[in-house]
This record gives sequence, structure tokens and C-alpha cells, in this order.
Amino acid sequence: MQATIKIAKRSTMQGILDAYPSAKRALFSRYHIGGCNSCGYEPGDILEKVVNSHNILDLYDVIAFIERSEQADRQIQISLGDVAVASLNRLRRITRGGQCRTTALRRIPSGSTLSAQARYAAGTRETLECWFGGRQIRDEYSIVHGGKMAGATAHAYSAGHTTGGSEEAARFKK
Repeated sequence: MQATIKIAKRSTMQGILDAYPSAKRALFSRYHIGGCNSCGYEPGDILEKVVNSHNILDLYDVIAFIERSEQADRQIQISLGDVAVASLNRLRRITRGGQCRTTALRRIPSGSTLSAQARYAAGTRETLECWFGGRQIRDEYSIVHGGKMAGATAHAYSAGHTTGGSEEAARFKK
């Protein structure tokens, strides 16, 4: 979110804090403004008065520091959308009742039909809603349960089939 006001010497502290949420931390960390009763301010106080009461000589340095601090804070923020995308592109370990169950939240393969994409999205949504709602996730969405393959994975592969190459690969080791 971009700041909605340009800070001026007559800006109220409340207006600054509303537009620049990092300003409170920035002012305290650099100038010791607002951390305790003796260095506090009222929301209606104007910036120029607050800076003068703390014997700070360069008001415009304070303004520039608030703006730089807000910009730095914005650069390190992660949106909920970014978190959701990262979650959907990775395997998630889901623990229920002391047992670990791994569920695949996968990205939609390119070239999928629209109806297939809708099914993938619906399954992913259902899995997330169950997880966050504390409800049981459907077995067919599980990959591993109790240390063994589960769900559709167990039906598609057998343990010997999925690990069969390991013996052959062992013959080539020195």
C-alpha cells in the first residue's frame, strides 16, 4: 500500500501514522520519539512541534527517514496471495492426532483442460478448507499416511515399483 499523504511540517502525528505505519517504530528507533511518557506525543500534535520538543534540528531529515523506513518495510512485506501461491506449489505436512499425513497441493499442469483446472482448484480449495477448519482431509488427496503411500498414490504405484531403480543404481556404485 502506498502512503496516501505527503508528510509536511504541519502534518498531524495521527495522519503520519495512518499513512506510514512504520513511522512509530522509525521515530522511536532513531530519535527516541514516542517510546515513553517523557518522549511521547498526542495524536493531534503536529510533526514540527514534536521534533522541536525533542531538540531535533533537521525536520526534513526526520521526514525523509520516515519515508525511507516505510519504503523499506513495504519491500519486506509478503502478501497473503504470495503465501497462498507458495503453499499451493509445495508439499505440505499435515499433522492430525499425532500422525503425519502429507498432502499434495499442486500447481495446475500447463495444457490442462478448463474442466481439469476447475477440478484441481476445487480439490486444492477443499484440502485447504479442511486443514484450516480442523476437519479430516479426504484419503484420496493423501500421498503418505503412517509412513506408507496412501490415497490415489497408493493405487497408482506399488512400493516395489516406485523404488525398483534403487537396486539397479546400487550396482553402479564403487
